[in-house]
Amino acid sequence: MAVVLAVANAAAQPSGTVNFGNHSSSRVINGQTSLPVSAADNVRAALYWAPLASSTFIQLGATVPVGTPLPGLYVGGTRTNGPATPGGSSAKFQVRAWSGGYATYETALPHAGILIGQSAVIINPTGDLWGSPPAPPVSLLAGGLFSFTLTTNAGLAQPPTLTCASNKTVQCGTAWAFDAPTAMDGCTTNSLPVYVLNTTSNGQCPQLITRAWAATNSCDTNCTTCSQLVTVVDTTPPVLICASNKTVQCGTAWAFDPPTATDACSGSNVTLSVVSTITNGVCPQVITRTWTATDLCGNSNVCAQVVTVVDTKPPVLICASDKTVQCGSGWTFDAPVLTDACRGSNVTLSVVGTVTNGACSQTVTRTWLAADLCGNSTICSQVVSVVATGLPVFLCGTNKTVLCDTNWAFDLPQATDPCSGEMLPVAILGTVSNSLGSCIQLLTRTWIATNACNTNIATCSQTVTVTCSNCPVIAVTKQCPPWPVPPGGTLAFTGTVTNTGNLALTNVLVVNDQPAPNTVVFGPASLEPGTGAQFGASYRVPPCSCGPFVDTLTARGVSPYGAVVTSTFTTTCPGTNSYALAGDLNGDGIVDQEELNAVLANYWASSPWLYMTNPASLGGGFFQFALTNATGWNFTVMASSNLVDWTTLPGPAYPVYQFYDPEAASNAPVRVYRLRYP
Repeated sequence: MAVVLAVANAAAQPSGTVNFGNHSSSRVINGQTSLPVSAADNVRAALYWAPLASSTFIQLGATVPVGTPLPGLYVGGTRTNGPATPGGSSAKFQVRAWSGGYATYETALPHAGILIGQSAVIINPTGDLWGSPPAPPVSLLAGGLFSFTLTTNAGLAQPPTLTCASNKTVQCGTAWAFDAPTAMDGCTTNSLPVYVLNTTSNGQCPQLITRAWAATNSCDTNCTTCSQLVTVVDTTPPVLICASNKTVQCGTAWAFDPPTATDACSGSNVTLSVVSTITNGVCPQVITRTWTATDLCGNSNVCAQVVTVVDTKPPVLICASDKTVQCGSGWTFDAPVLTDACRGSNVTLSVVGTVTNGACSQTVTRTWLAADLCGNSTICSQVVSVVATGLPVFLCGTNKTVLCDTNWAFDLPQATDPCSGEMLPVAILGTVSNSLGSCIQLLTRTWIATNACNTNIATCSQTVTVTCSNCPVIAVTKQCPPWPVPPGGTLAFTGTVTNTGNLALTNVLVVNDQPAPNTVVFGPASLEPGTGAQFGASYRVPPCSCGPFVDTLTARGVSPYGAVVTSTFTTTCPGTNSYALAGDLNGDGIVDQEELNAVLANYWASSPWLYMTNPASLGGGFFQFALTNATGWNFTVMASSNLVDWTTLPGPAYPVYQFYDPEAASNAPVRVYRLRYP
């Protein structure tokens, strides 16, 4: 809200009075005369304000002549000559006065020789609640405004003299520094401290670096700056060093050695490129590579490395391994494998000679020669031994089955020499008999034949299965449970093993392949012919499986003659993916005592005397049990579905405890509980 002047009382004001409300709000004293300011002093005043949290004052309203018979000052059109009235939020207020005819206090402040001053800061409620700027208070006297004295203004101090060195040019990579400036106080002519204002860098070739300094006079009222420009130029090429020339063997892995490039200005930021790679000659081969290095300012340098590639190694000639062939068979020499590290396949291969030695045991040797373009050569040979090592061609009769009460005989084999094709004599090597039970016998006869030189022997065999009609027989069956088995539940099954043969069986066993191979579910026992026995067993299925569950029963028995007879039976029992009732492990819809004991099993191994008794399912996931010998002890109940991941249930467990498991309430898989102390 603006401060306005209005006519209210034309009576003359006392000398030195600033009227803010038709009465003397304050008296302004001339510090030169120690008397109140008169009209001749040409002093004006204004009211300033600032928020409580700020030190920045702003003029509020128009200026007022001091000591001049003028009407009183009205603020915002409100009456100001009454008592102070409560305002809204408080603010800071101050009266400032000055001479010289300047429009504002701020414009008068820099001028020397004038009268200038300000009252104490008054904290007073404003004339309204939310104004910004606020309505001034109706009276400052109530806030404690008193007289204040104007003093002669000294004006602004002279700025210091700051002298920077001349601009200069330096070579990149050399040690250089800015030249320090000098500063002198404009009032005292004393030396002043200089501080760096900023340092800026522009460009690259050249690089222009400017540093600005500043100095402030002793009154901290005037600041002077200056700067120096340093031009950094780069006219020196990079240092490029190539590796020494070298000689390498043709065919070996080699490479040019990269040169080293450095630059005093650009460091490692130098562009290295291959200018050319020139190859001359064959034996030897001379390869020259030239590089160039260029820095960021375009300065460049070149160097080269010469690599001499020599070929002093012969080709690699690998003949096939010596071999033995059968007389009369079609055979040839195996071609050798030829490579050259330098020439690849551009190598001449020729046969030097083929030499045959021997008659019955004949050896044939062939030699090859390989030569490359540089005159290096090598040889290799292959030896083929031609021998009569082929086995006689032996043909035995096929295996057959006969009855034990019939006349039968082995079938005679035939043998021929593989080289001459002549028939060879055969002889019986042996006959082996094996019994498979009481009425099955395997008879195997083996014959032998030798070639004409008596150096190679061949055999062949025929097996005859001799059977009888009176044999022991065993059978086994299995019945699945009448309900689907839930995950982690119990698969309880029944079965029957029967001796269906004509001979008594002893040491009768029935084994299952679940939950582990050869799990005994019946026996050992004895069964007379035509009799059988019933059995039952169960096992826990995996907690993560919903079925179906497949297992195989195997029944075994021993006949009076020591023959072992077997029979197998495989079934597939259905499964389910949920529990009809929490804790029902076998899926029969009933949680019996054994299942509850399994659900509430105690796994607190450090206290074997602490266990759960009288477990009871209250339904809906609620369980209750008692802790024996646990009077005065409090425990935590933990639940798990896999004995690995445990969840702590809320609340402590007392000697008689009832707890709730939300997982069990939602028909989760098998849940196991344990205690933890505390």
